[in-house]
Amino acid sequence: MDFSSSLSRVAGVPQGSCLGPILFTLFSATMGSDLQHSRLYSYADDAQLCVSYEAGRADSAVSILNADLSIVHDWSERHGIKLNKEKCSVLSIPSNVGSETVGEVLLGSVRLKECESSRLLGLMLDSGLTLSGHVSAVCRRTLGRLRMLYKHRHMFPRETRLRLVQALVLSVIDYCLPVYGNIVSKGDLEKLQRVQNMCVRYVCGLRRFDHVSEARRSLGLLTVADTCTLRSSCLVYRILITGRPGYLREKLKSRSQVRSRSTRQDQVLEMPRVRREFERKRFAYFAPKLYNELSSSVTGQGVYINHRCDCQTGRRAL
Repeated sequence: MDFSSSLSRVAGVPQGSCLGPILFTLFSATMGSDLQHSRLYSYADDAQLCVSYEAGRADSAVSILNADLSIVHDWSERHGIKLNKEKCSVLSIPSNVGSETVGEVLLGSVRLKECESSRLLGLMLDSGLTLSGHVSAVCRRTLGRLRMLYKHRHMFPRETRLRLVQALVLSVIDYCLPVYGNIVSKGDLEKLQRVQNMCVRYVCGLRRFDHVSEARRSLGLLTVADTCTLRSSCLVYRILITGRPGYLREKLKSRSQVRSRSTRQDQVLEMPRVRREFERKRFAYFAPKLYNELSSSVTGQGVYINHRCDCQTGRRAL
């Protein structure tokens, strides 16, 4: 076998190399080490700075954010990394309607634009955390793929059609479903359910107005809402067992950890008190609520796979 001649490099890595992602992760690990006020969340070459502030203190939040952005900019200059400032933007998520506007946010000498929504690892976040834009994008993407599949629906047997919709359509709905499925409105969930119903009709050869409940059960599929409940409860259970990720585990506390008196409900997760509907979208609220609604036979299982099977059996029985 012939190989090309070796090439010595003093900086950077070849595009598509196996070690490239690992070396980049090691190289960029110190990017947030000097930040004073904000928190850095990064995945590969995608990074976000998060600053929380009280109502009426937007100006001070912008000041400390600009200070940390200056640190990031100086770090990139020292290490020879070019920041794509055109793709950088500011997303403000107020806790109530009518919050003050965000001031001038600078990265170097460039003012960052303020946007109403931003894509984060494939999830479309908006300023109101309604995630309606993400649901609309999912529906457009899945319906486009489903239309292509319908053109060749007579070429494949039923088993192949089921695998196609699971791989090309339902997988798009399932992506990040525990994240946005517990937040979106009932109307948005119905949009996703209609897409799933179209998939069932495609697989089973049903007409437009035929009922799909029996056909869906024959395929072994849960509704979108039940799938969200199943995956969310398994996520909470896995976090409790493994303790990872830590920033989510610290939001799940049993009653025995916050109350001095011992009761039979010591293992029930403590739910924070909420005063506004906006606060119900927090993981710290809906995760304990979902977990506490499970039966004791499910939460008492010691193995994650048993927990998943018991949850799925319970959801199908509804």
